[in-house]
Amino acid sequence: MIRLIGFPISLAFVALNAGEIKAHDWYPYECCNGLDCAPVEEVQPLPEGLLVTSKYGTAIVPSTTEMRPSPDGRLHVCMRKDFEKDTMRVLCFFGAAGA
Repeated sequence: MIRLIGFPISLAFVALNAGEIKAHDWYPYECCNGLDCAPVEEVQPLPEGLLVTSKYGTAIVPSTTEMRPSPDGRLHVCMRKDFEKDTMRVLCFFGAAGA
């Protein structure tokens, strides 16, 4: 009987936390290999695209970059250091549909 009392409490805890989306749970593997992706913290329009900043750095998202859907409706970017150019390179960009 004790086990049955604990089960509903555990089930309620899982249900309450099921809606929380953890970023690296949804970023595609080809974008970041579990790293380098984060919500966009700042965005500035440029003639050639967008200048975006995340916790990993700042990079230009060219206007030709495909915007993938974001499950939380926020902008997210995956970027990696381009050592040859000493800049950050955008791998994937996510946003709300129609943005």
